[in-house]
Amino acid sequence: LRDPAMLTDVLFPQLEVLGSGVVTGTYNSQDMLLHLQADLSAVSYAGVDMDSLSLEVLSDARHMRSAFRVASIENDVIRLTDLRFSAIAEVDSITMSLQSADGKGASQMSIAGSWTVVPDGIRFRFRPDGGVFQDTVWHVPPDNYLLFRSDGIIAHNVALRGGAQSVSVNTPDTHLPSA
Repeated sequence: LRDPAMLTDVLFPQLEVLGSGVVTGTYNSQDMLLHLQADLSAVSYAGVDMDSLSLEVLSDARHMRSAFRVASIENDVIRLTDLRFSAIAEVDSITMSLQSADGKGASQMSIAGSWTVVPDGIRFRFRPDGGVFQDTVWHVPPDNYLLFRSDGIIAHNVALRGGAQSVSVNTPDTHLPSA
């Protein structure tokens, strides 16, 4: 990119820094295969600084897989290191995982679940192993979900338990849709 004015002035006006990097990709229209890979040294956007970004997208006619990794991401309030996001998108669902580790490789945070389009909205379901927060594994019942509807959010059996702590969210709606 020789003249970044199009990026900074028109598409991303809050882009402050776009470090050097390499973007490669291939597309085979006959087989409907896409492979995109991008590696950037740094990006600063709207007060958020990111260091050493990597993105890979693989897609075929059935699904799309993506993986995003950043060495650190921070602003004035929070700093996350070794942040990794991966997802698989299919016709009506996305399975995803978000993880962060400290400088020594210990997991600070991990959340995984799936988004699914259902007749009355979009449903998010945590994986039963829930996630990891501050080196504690949090579990959640397998029938948990958050249903995002046009008239609000329904929480069903979202009961995260980790060590001696727990967080539970349930809506008192007696007309819960079928899971």
